[in-house]
Amino acid sequence: MTAKRVPTGMDMLDGIIGGGFRHGKNYLLSGETGTGKTIFGLQFLVKGFELGEGGVYVSVDEKPSDVIEDANSFGFDFEERIEENNLLILDYSSHFDQLREKSKEIDVRKIVGDLNKYLKEINAKRLVIDPIAPFIVKDDTIWEIRRYIRALFYSLDTLDCTSVLTSAIPTGTNQLSQYGIEEFYASGVIVLSIRQLEKMQYRRIIFVRKMRGTPYELEPYVFDFEYGKGIVIQRKLSEEYVF
Repeated sequence: MTAKRVPTGMDMLDGIIGGGFRHGKNYLLSGETGTGKTIFGLQFLVKGFELGEGGVYVSVDEKPSDVIEDANSFGFDFEERIEENNLLILDYSSHFDQLREKSKEIDVRKIVGDLNKYLKEINAKRLVIDPIAPFIVKDDTIWEIRRYIRALFYSLDTLDCTSVLTSAIPTGTNQLSQYGIEEFYASGVIVLSIRQLEKMQYRRIIFVRKMRGTPYELEPYVFDFEYGKGIVIQRKLSEEYVF
């Protein structure tokens, strides 16, 4: 049986990964600061709105008002979507602070259970968690972090939605996630970067590093930002060198 495909909001990316994400799976979006991770998440939700699908955006580092401002800067009217009950923006920063005051370990099942209630509230089929790192207690041992991340991804798999989880990676490294573990449990990994080419030119790059159950091109693509669209993939990076 062929899995239902969920369009990402980027036509060329959908073509690269066989028509979109697989419904009900979790995808890791990694990148250094300023590479466009938040815009990707917003754009993913906007595509859902066009298809009549509600969305939940979990903000951990930004206030909901800042998320709305970011969306407005690209021509995405999130305030209207909230009024129409198609979108919920959840501020989880204070939520995690309160949980940590009560207990060092955050209960994955409770977090995902709460998210499920919000998803059902507006019949949302798309979930964005931006970023995933604050979901993890930072002073845990590597084994505890691994156990926690595995439980988080497995719990998210039980939700009837497709999820995009962002992860900041240190500048100048080849890491795929902040903890070096998240990529093993995600159904797919997409990396955003800014790369310096010849003659001091810089390009924004998108690269599909992993995509379970999908044939895909293992080749970087150049993209840019456009008002009203967000991320627009333009061409293969290799075409920069065709004369």
